[in-house]
Amino acid sequence: MKADQLQGYLARSAKDGRLDPFWLLTGSDAFLAVEAGDAIRAEARRQGYTDRQVLDMNASADWSRLTMARSSTCVSPRGIRARTARPPS
Repeated sequence: MKADQLQGYLARSAKDGRLDPFWLLTGSDAFLAVEAGDAIRAEARRQGYTDRQVLDMNASADWSRLTMARSSTCVSPRGIRARTARPPS
């Protein structure tokens, strides 16, 4: 979804109590990514998420860690954030 759609999604999520447990934030504007992450974490806290996992990913990373992390959310509410490193210029 685009950044301008996030607030509407979070409002609906607050109403029905269902927040997606896995988020991958991407984009060229780092400020918007931080703002989006803050908004998602705030809603997650309201819904009882007590833990989060941050994965630093790059081209040589084992991307299957995303799948494993996603599977672990079934055990307890946990937010997962994957960060990607920008390629060198």
